[in-house]
Amino acid sequence: MIDPRILKIIVMTTFFIVMFFIQGCEPKLVSEESLQEYVRETSNGLSQTVKREGIEVSAFYRPTDLIVAQDLRQKDRNAVAVRQLREKYGSYAYFVLSMSYDGKDALYATAGSYQEFSDNLQKLSFRMPEYLYMTTSEKDTVELRDFHFSRMHGMSGSTQVLLAFEKDKIEYKEWIQLNLKEMGFGTGRVNLRFRMKDILDTPEIDFFNKGNYL
Repeated sequence: MIDPRILKIIVMTTFFIVMFFIQGCEPKLVSEESLQEYVRETSNGLSQTVKREGIEVSAFYRPTDLIVAQDLRQKDRNAVAVRQLREKYGSYAYFVLSMSYDGKDALYATAGSYQEFSDNLQKLSFRMPEYLYMTTSEKDTVELRDFHFSRMHGMSGSTQVLLAFEKDKIEYKEWIQLNLKEMGFGTGRVNLRFRMKDILDTPEIDFFNKGNYL
């Protein structure tokens, strides 16, 4: 016969262990602004940068919830809309590729002629899968599924392309790596690696102010 006091201790200990693991599995909730800051903070491992021939090439992870939040600005914010948008965008892992030269849009700042500018514009607008792909720690090659080039006509500080990869092809990997071939900017080949743990640890947006736990 177990002493009731010992049994109580066992029950309480088990309860706290279970609650610890449940809380550990729940995503952290933050505001949209806090999530943007989290991505920018280099110690979180969601942004990588290299500099080649004066050109700064960067890539950062774009959490699905930031895309959802952007889309929600055109819709009523409610639980159904959030769920539908998360389902709509949730099948892909998004990254933003950024290139700048001396703090300026690399597309405009590095063009030596109109023909060179036009060629690079065509690559960014229509031919990115020829120049960029992903590899994984398991030596898999993951093709670029979709992309969107935002042309800012030289008014921004960098050339930016939103990249989308199928999420189910990169799950359960130790790391993933974006591989950019030379595409006319003089950078040569660029490799930018991310740990999947850092990506999976990314907080979610608290769309309904349930509490900020980060």
